[in-house]
Order: sequence, then C-alpha cells, then structure tokens
Amino acid sequence: MRRLGTRKLSAMLPNVLAAWLLTEWLWPLEDVTDTAHIRVFAAFVALCFGMYWLRLPIWLSALGKAGYIWWSLAWLFSFHSAASLPYALWRDGAAWLQEGRLSMPSDAVRTFAFFLLLWPSRFCFIG
Repeated sequence: MRRLGTRKLSAMLPNVLAAWLLTEWLWPLEDVTDTAHIRVFAAFVALCFGMYWLRLPIWLSALGKAGYIWWSLAWLFSFHSAASLPYALWRDGAAWLQEGRLSMPSDAVRTFAFFLLLWPSRFCFIG
C-alpha cells in the first residue's frame, strides 16, 4: 500500500507544481491588463490539471472543459440564454474580422480566445 501512495504522490506533484506556476503567471494579468475575474481562469487551469490527474477519457475531459467555458462566458457576460452564446461569439468575431481589425474584438471573443489558449497549456508542462 505504501508503494501505491508514493506512486500517486510522485504523479501528482508535477501536476500541482505546474498548475501553481501557471496560476502564478495569471494573477498579475489583472494589474497589467484590463483582464478581470482571474479566479475564473485560475479555476479553469485547476480543472484542466485535475481532469488530467484523474485520467478521465479525453471525450469526457473535453466535454467538462467546454461546459465550464460555456458556463463562465454566459455568467461573465450575462447572455440571456446559454443557447445564444455560440451565435453571439460568431457574430462578434465576424464583425471584428470584417471591420479590418482596426478595433479590438468584443470582451466575450477575447475571453473565449483566452480560454482556448489556456486549454492546451497543460501539455506544455507535462508530457
């Protein structure tokens, strides 16, 4: 039994250290940029590492992460219904691309892009 506990601890330690390092990088973003609600992003990083540590099937992990992104975007930007979220992101992203990208994309599009950048970040730390 002791060997199993040692093996689990040695498998968990790199995950915890990598998640801690990534969240330490996230906290100053609130001061440096106009990014708010850093706790939502830090919770997403913890969710990503937790799902990896639990060795969930990739389809279940992707479903959980997509659900968290969906919920957080609906919560942060007060969409009237979660069903209108994909259309709103598509509309805002297309409008930004058609304007010649002279202006900034909407906050919802930028937040969605940030989540998409954080999603594979676990692969940078753990092989």
